[in-house]
Amino acid sequence: MPTYEFLCRRCNAIDDVVRSAATRDLPYPCPQCHGETERHYSPPQVITHGEQIRYLHPAFGRIMSDREAKIEAKRQGLIEVGNEDMAKHIAPPKPLDYEADDYFE
Repeated sequence: MPTYEFLCRRCNAIDDVVRSAATRDLPYPCPQCHGETERHYSPPQVITHGEQIRYLHPAFGRIMSDREAKIEAKRQGLIEVGNEDMAKHIAPPKPLDYEADDYFE
């Protein structure tokens, strides 16, 4: 079933209500002040990949495109998962010999 937003005219509260399409226009009292509400539409927030549509980027807290976010991440020295340069990482520790005197210290 679809989710509809209802906006209270008295206290400006917005409440999400799951209803069938047949009952979408029935009255819905505000859960906070019990005032009259009306059905309200807000567009969905969509994060695109590879397009130049600007949006509020969650990592940087600024409005930017994917391209600008990638440039900013590189400028800050951040690494995108999957694009790590494995040669720059620290080598894994070598296994120790169990017979060595200081193994359990």
